[in-house]
Amino acid sequence: MNSFQRSWRLFKESWSVLSHNKQLLIFPLISTIAVLVAMAIFIVPTIVILMASGAVDSLAGDQADTAFTITNLIMVFLFALVTSFVNTFFSAGLISQALAHFRGEPVSFGAGISIALSRISAILGFSAMAATVGTLASVMRGNGRGGASLLGSLMAGLTEAAWNIASFLAVPFIVAKGVGPVEALKQSALALKHTFGETIIGGGGMGFILGIPMVIVGFVGFGGGVMAMVNDMISLGIGLMVLTVAFWIVLGLITSALNDIYRAAVYLYVQEKEPNPAFDTEILQSAFHAK
Repeated sequence: MNSFQRSWRLFKESWSVLSHNKQLLIFPLISTIAVLVAMAIFIVPTIVILMASGAVDSLAGDQADTAFTITNLIMVFLFALVTSFVNTFFSAGLISQALAHFRGEPVSFGAGISIALSRISAILGFSAMAATVGTLASVMRGNGRGGASLLGSLMAGLTEAAWNIASFLAVPFIVAKGVGPVEALKQSALALKHTFGETIIGGGGMGFILGIPMVIVGFVGFGGGVMAMVNDMISLGIGLMVLTVAFWIVLGLITSALNDIYRAAVYLYVQEKEPNPAFDTEILQSAFHAK
């Protein structure tokens, strides 16, 4: 079975779980809304800082430049911390309910939130670790006053990739085992050390599968919208663009939910080595085969 075939079968299995538990989509929906609110909250102080630094630059020179860089990094870290916490919190809730489904237990949004709240200190610690990695990657890219370099961008990409791989099962470990963030990261890395295959099918494979309709609809929707507006059909053009964005949002929510379901399934396979009634074990073995 090649990578595409595994991705397609895994997509169908994950979709089956989600179709039987549509309430799982509430988790990424609220997470997205909360992140957008956080972005709006951070916009105002960021603009104020940028304006203030511009006024001070003409007077203080290098000292103002240094102060701006430090302030900028603090803002980057705080924003990364907030968004990471929000995403991790709701992912933890969804993963807890995916695990409940796999084990034949009732699934509910309230139960997921309750479990996430019981793990909130570990989630906060894990989010701080993720925010630190993100801030370091930002520094490597030169996202301050310095210009980005090819080497810096490459190092940043490798750092983020290494983090994503090492932490792939960290949230399931936090949810299922109740361990702290450091122990969860350690267990995640150890679990994948001897089982990591040629690719993480759940992320790349399902992202690719769902990315195809996103590209097609985007091309047709925005292209058709522009054509309609050029031909003085303004309402039709705006309508097509709005529908396209709405489709992207829905597909993004589905993708997020499917990825968390997949992580829960892989956790069960790696940790318990038991056949999962909701997943074809052969698919998981081929995606995460022993070296």
